[in-house]
Amino acid sequence: MTVPKSEKRQRLARELLLSAEEYRRAAIALESYGMIVGQGLDPHLMFPMNVYYAFACELYFKFLYCVLTTRDIPQTHDLELLFKNLPKDKNVKLIIKRHWENPVEIELQIRKATSAHTGQPIPTFEQALAGTAKAFVKLRYHYEDRSIINVSLDLVSAARATVFEMYPTEYADIRLPLPTRALSADQQNIVKVAVRVPANPPEDHRP
Repeated sequence: MTVPKSEKRQRLARELLLSAEEYRRAAIALESYGMIVGQGLDPHLMFPMNVYYAFACELYFKFLYCVLTTRDIPQTHDLELLFKNLPKDKNVKLIIKRHWENPVEIELQIRKATSAHTGQPIPTFEQALAGTAKAFVKLRYHYEDRSIINVSLDLVSAARATVFEMYPTEYADIRLPLPTRALSADQQNIVKVAVRVPANPPEDHRP
């Protein structure tokens, strides 16, 4: 029996969202691992962790594109391009931006601390998106270029928050909890501050 196109689309949407949740969960597990075993955040997990976060953000964007349009999903990893292609008439871009521009207190503290450390102003949403846009492609081949590319974790959070604001019940069964023994959200964010703005960072400590 042929599966109706709408049903195939729904299956694809669910698979995209589940994958996004899985990659986010994997990133949190990596972020938390060093603290769980009492060794601090392992600097050698930073690249893999950020690859997972960047890919999770891509999949959240592709999920939104999948459920809000009937067109083929863009075959790109570029977050800026994926965001640009989200439909204008569904307010989804405004919701993502609203979540990013209204961070929880700990996220705001991280932005301020990072700004103080780098001497750069807190980026706008557009700047954060542009800075993270090609992170997945570049970071997964970091042996070719070990320069630092910051992944806006707030962007990942904003994309995810948008998904579950727009679809609070339809996909509740896919919404994954934090990994077993993962640090609390506050503890994780404290770690982020320590890693992103260390007073005397070691040579290989790449945020």
